[in-house]
Amino acid sequence: MDVAWVYAVVLGCSHFGFRADGVDFLGRSMENGGVVHFPKEDHSYNWQVVKSPKGMLFNSTNEVMKSSDCRGLNTTGWVTQHAWVGIGFSDDFSRITDGVNAAGLTAQTHTFKGSQYQTVGDPASSLCYIDFTTWVLSSFATVNEVTAALETMRVVANPGIPIGGQLHWQISDANGGSLAVEYIRGELRAHNNTVQVFTNDPSFNWHLENINNYAPLSTKWPVQEEKIQVETEIGFVPEEISHGINLLGLPGDASPPSRFIRLFFLKQFALLNRPPLTFSEGFILANALLNAVYIPKGTLSHKDRKTDPTSDFTEFNTIKIPQRREYYYRTYHNTQWRKIDLNDVEWGNGITSHNLLTPFDMGILDVTDTI
Repeated sequence: MDVAWVYAVVLGCSHFGFRADGVDFLGRSMENGGVVHFPKEDHSYNWQVVKSPKGMLFNSTNEVMKSSDCRGLNTTGWVTQHAWVGIGFSDDFSRITDGVNAAGLTAQTHTFKGSQYQTVGDPASSLCYIDFTTWVLSSFATVNEVTAALETMRVVANPGIPIGGQLHWQISDANGGSLAVEYIRGELRAHNNTVQVFTNDPSFNWHLENINNYAPLSTKWPVQEEKIQVETEIGFVPEEISHGINLLGLPGDASPPSRFIRLFFLKQFALLNRPPLTFSEGFILANALLNAVYIPKGTLSHKDRKTDPTSDFTEFNTIKIPQRREYYYRTYHNTQWRKIDLNDVEWGNGITSHNLLTPFDMGILDVTDTI
């Protein structure tokens, strides 16, 4: 399977982060617009939960597995310095779209149609873009280390890659660092992501400027200026008629700009008005924010209805707690959260994986006997 073709169906993702009870809650949604969510003939799923110990040699994406996007390019390999757990796909499970390592560094892949990578220089400092997330998780402990490495590492691809091969990345660490990485017109754009929200197109700076368009949104109850009110047969108008009006104008569609705005304001308002005081409250807020950008299957249209009339839906969610080295995930077919504690993982001597989901496993708990 051509890896670029697989990435081509990953069209929408969302990220947010906030701190509660002394730790960071990093939420992520993964949306798909195509085939990777469908079961194979043996009823397994392409998404895999993968673990890798230290000391693993990752050759640069080899010519057999390498997508046409990097085929023929002489790019670097590396040895894993930090064990990691993540979610990915492909026959060698080396290409990860979301994960956390044993040092608490997290990394994730998002589609970005505005991406244009660099050209190959010294092979030792040229990295195929497909390998980016795995390279970050394998090699670094902090955002500062990643930032320094990107000054000399070139992220490359062949010209003319399809939309699904155009990516950007969100990286966070256990120190609270948050880094958004983009390549625009062949130049690295590394952003200190202080708003801790990340989606897809347009560019990250565009999203920051777009926040200002929603400045009238308020945490307070709306109060109308009495001097403009008019008495009518139903009373004075205009006058607030119900709660929730403070969020009037908050976009509700699933586009990347709307998801960015929705996550930013819901997160900021919740942290101001009802800041979570415990780990459980923080986890509940993270769960609620993910629900706010959850995309049901069949609700979005696709440009090519012959290949897939339904486009994106939320394939899986993750919550990463870097300070505790904990990785939580749930899937579209089973919304019960599952946890991996990296402190207790038996890493073994090689890369191993298991299916993210088995068919028809809805995770429903029957409590009839308790009533």
